[in-house]
Amino acid sequence: MTLQSRKSKIKELLFEINATARRRRGLGSWLGSGIAHIFGLATTKNLDDIKHLLTAVLAGTKEATSAWRKGQNLMTRITTLTEKRLDHFAKLMH
Repeated sequence: MTLQSRKSKIKELLFEINATARRRRGLGSWLGSGIAHIFGLATTKNLDDIKHLLTAVLAGTKEATSAWRKGQNLMTRITTLTEKRLDHFAKLMH
């Protein structure tokens, strides 16, 4: 799985979690949370924790991608400079 596809999957998950946000409605909500607890279903706090974690992972992924690009650009410049120096050295030798 590529980095870009992972980022897309995380964004999809965040969208789905936000689209199906739960609302507290009194007795029905209280009864529903009790049933959820009995059957081990996710609570609103669980979903909030997942959203927080996915958001942090997405931010870290963006930061890592940016750092990788900067490193790649630096390596390209170093390689180009070294190639020019070696070409110059070869001309001096002939």
